[in-house]
Amino acid sequence: MVSSSTLLVTLWLSVASSTEPTVQQLADHKVSGTVIVAAPLERVQSVLSDPRYIAKIDDNGTVVTILGNKAACQSIRTTVDNPIASISYDAEVCPIAGGWRTRLVQSDDLQAFESTWKLSAAEDGKTTVQYDVRTIPDIPVPQFVVDRATRSSVHSMLVKLRKHLEDG
Repeated sequence: MVSSSTLLVTLWLSVASSTEPTVQQLADHKVSGTVIVAAPLERVQSVLSDPRYIAKIDDNGTVVTILGNKAACQSIRTTVDNPIASISYDAEVCPIAGGWRTRLVQSDDLQAFESTWKLSAAEDGKTTVQYDVRTIPDIPVPQFVVDRATRSSVHSMLVKLRKHLEDG
């Protein structure tokens, strides 16, 4: 039988070890989010190396199609169907030091889009994940609405990523 004090300590350690993502609005409409996940770096890399997986954890009805590969990069088409607006864009996803960068190639709906995932090993076999996004629409949606939706989306994606990696 487990004592109530042992159960309390176990519960406290579990809560203390899970970190809530931090998300902040930066200059030039860039949003940056960070979370520490209890999963080894290699596992996080394998999950985030597929842009289609990233779409699965997005709350915005996102669908990603791989159009092809060029050198180390992937050409993708992303369609986002959410209450703010439906948008579509072609982008290139390329490896960078410690992660991946997605850059806009063509869109009738966006003036600018760039995102980066950066990963680094943390203590005790955990991984620090940083996700940065900058979206400038070319449709009649106020930028402050896009920024607010981006902050919410980044937070949600990091929570879902952490849950998937720690529970699965």
